[in-house]
Amino acid sequence: EETGPPPEPPTLPPTPAVRYPAIITEITDPLDSPYGIPPRFVKIKTLGSPLQENLQLVVYENGPVWNTAIPISGLTPTNGDLFICNYVAAATTMSGSCNTISPSTNRITNEPGCYNLAIVRGDQSTFTPYYDVVDIFGINGVACSGTQSDFSGGYARRLPNFVTPRKVWLFSEWQVVKGDPDPLILYITEIADPADGMANRFVELYSPNRMDYDITPEDNIILVRYTGSNSDPDPVPFLNLQGFRINQYGFLVLCVSDACYGGKCDYVLGVNSIANNPGNVDVALMRGPYPDGDNEIIDIYGVPGQATLPSQDFSGGRAIRRSDAIS
Repeated sequence: EETGPPPEPPTLPPTPAVRYPAIITEITDPLDSPYGIPPRFVKIKTLGSPLQENLQLVVYENGPVWNTAIPISGLTPTNGDLFICNYVAAATTMSGSCNTISPSTNRITNEPGCYNLAIVRGDQSTFTPYYDVVDIFGINGVACSGTQSDFSGGYARRLPNFVTPRKVWLFSEWQVVKGDPDPLILYITEIADPADGMANRFVELYSPNRMDYDITPEDNIILVRYTGSNSDPDPVPFLNLQGFRINQYGFLVLCVSDACYGGKCDYVLGVNSIANNPGNVDVALMRGPYPDGDNEIIDIYGVPGQATLPSQDFSGGRAIRRSDAIS
């Protein structure tokens, strides 16, 4: 009996390509601007490539506000990040970094104050609007003004360790800073490493616009250090200044010990603290609940990413800010 070739094995359907979501990581609303209109942007982190199809950034008020939808699936990230900007940001502070510019009629990046945002997968059709929330910022159904998500005049920034998309917003995963028309100004004015021992080391801070003032969570200031040629601040020691009191003269003096200072120290922090500087470690004031290289630096002594130069080294002495260098 004649037999033919064996039958071809059944063809399996192709494995669908894996597609990835994205998350919102930063929303800005600067209080002041030399350009008239503040340069605002939204930063989005892609969690892989290619992105899921039909992802859109929208204002979210009990559902997507579809006339604000900005498609993001077809955008090309840089180092995993996408930037949606208003035209001022695209022309100035974010020049060359923006993936798309929000039309001036779109609330996203153009509306002053705060609003809830979401990344949704889906779109709006005439009869059957369909969408799925991928990630959200803000409390659904609640206007953000006056709430934990209120970033008016400031910014909202997702903390770097939190990259899980959220259908329900978690305040604990965000740093939200509301702008202040009269913000606390704080400088580093002296760092000391006296030759008579580490117990006499201290850091002095000064505020020209606050006296007898308790630093608040909204001020959002920490004191950090950079050792060696590190470009990121050390994880420890650092000091969150919330609750610390600026004295009646505008100073805040942080000491290792007050044994030699006759009670002139505002706070005694001990040897394992930010006050214990051997004279060759950079010090900075920055925004944030804890040290991170992406935090905004307010004031700094030294140059991150560069080993201490002889001209910067105050070992056995001190570094004092010049009286004409208050900026």
